[in-house]
Amino acid sequence: MSKEKSVAFLGPEASFSSIAASAIFGNSVSRRPQKSIHDVFSSVEKDESDFGVVPIENSTEGSVTVTLDEFIGTTLNIMEERDVRISLNLLSKSGDMGTIKKVYSHPQSMGQCRDWLNINLPSAETIIVASTTSAALFAADDPEAAAVASIKAAETYGLKTVAKNIEDLKNNYTRFFVISKLPAALPTGNDKTSIVCTVKDKPAALLSLLKPFADYGINMKKIESRPDRKKIWEYNFFIDFLGHRDDLPVSAALEKMREETVFFKILGSYPVDIKKTITVAVDGPAGSGKSTVCKRTALLKSLKYIDSGAIYRSVTWHCLEKKKDLGGMDFKDELNDLDIKQVFTGSGACLTFVNGQDVSSLIRDETILNNIGTVSDNPDVRDFVNTLLRKWAESESVIMDGRDIGTVVFPDADIKIYLDASVDIRTSRRIKEYRDMGKKVDENSIKKQIIQRDEQDLSRKYGALAKAEDALYCDTSSMTQDEVVAHIIEIIDRAS
Repeated sequence: MSKEKSVAFLGPEASFSSIAASAIFGNSVSRRPQKSIHDVFSSVEKDESDFGVVPIENSTEGSVTVTLDEFIGTTLNIMEERDVRISLNLLSKSGDMGTIKKVYSHPQSMGQCRDWLNINLPSAETIIVASTTSAALFAADDPEAAAVASIKAAETYGLKTVAKNIEDLKNNYTRFFVISKLPAALPTGNDKTSIVCTVKDKPAALLSLLKPFADYGINMKKIESRPDRKKIWEYNFFIDFLGHRDDLPVSAALEKMREETVFFKILGSYPVDIKKTITVAVDGPAGSGKSTVCKRTALLKSLKYIDSGAIYRSVTWHCLEKKKDLGGMDFKDELNDLDIKQVFTGSGACLTFVNGQDVSSLIRDETILNNIGTVSDNPDVRDFVNTLLRKWAESESVIMDGRDIGTVVFPDADIKIYLDASVDIRTSRRIKEYRDMGKKVDENSIKKQIIQRDEQDLSRKYGALAKAEDALYCDTSSMTQDEVVAHIIEIIDRAS
């Protein structure tokens, strides 16, 4: 029986390195949190772990220098790179900003929200710790402390969210490397190579080092110098460029470059991380046109549309099939054997399957609509659905709509949009939908339904309708459907 693979990362659990390890390996490996980045390297070098996940640079704060320095002395290879969206949150025991006198976090995370902290907590002491999770642990023990960390850290360590998405730049990513003793993977045709070297002490030494890139048509992506920790006032150059070490032009260039150095080391050749998934969360009141424009946007931008409402209706259908009266039902028990899948077709239809059965039409029954409130307000059901939605968004780019997608389900969504419209406009749109389906409707009753739905959604105990603080507000009252779709696509393109 083969031994289970293991991965080391900067811990404890719920750190951003932990989140990156989950994004890369899922649940397929045993997890080994480490106290420092040095310990991550050491764990792999000593064969205590098969792989390590280490942060290498952030799009806001730049390189993680401790990781660069570790690469000088290690024999490990870079096997993979992965960009992970970093969304920072202010967490504390009470959730009250007025009680905060000190803020803990990792230096990179602290730097990524420096402006926000200066504006909102100018008197608070900032304290640097080894990781964002360590910060959360400190905050959990001190009622006057807060941590800058992930939402997962809040859930893991029993903290409340004081403020969400406090990073100064919303397009905030950290690049992670997977390190291992394994040899470099074979060329894929879309690779990147990382090297570190020290040039000879002579005029135009750096020019001579880089000249082969021009000679062989190689695209350099990054160059950075770090002080040599053994020789004062000497520097090592870290260089990333496109191509694999086994590609003929690259191998020829590397030989030329090696001649210009006193120290030269290939850190790894690995596939370029081109899988940039994006999550688009669209919230808004009933009748604001969310579902229709999201489906059209999904088709035009090759996104997967997820109908979150259909998931709740599916759970309701499943429970009603088991028991006609939902009063006193143990929903948690009923969810154990529930398998829900959705398929978004090329024609724009969203099909929902429960345990292999297509229930897309069944979940539109009036009985379902009359009972969905009881089901969707159950905490176990909400946890089940939110976990399912987050899992679907891990591996592909998605767009979904609802009333709490950007506030609860995906507080770290890449793009959040709040679609709104006047009651009269939403009423007229809903009437048109019904008439297009051949149904006779009364305008006054539809308007009354819209108003009642607003009141219900705004006052729900769980997942109440709300605009996320960082969501883009869009009043669609005077916009055509085509104009709304074009506007959303423009937002996506600008963010990408």
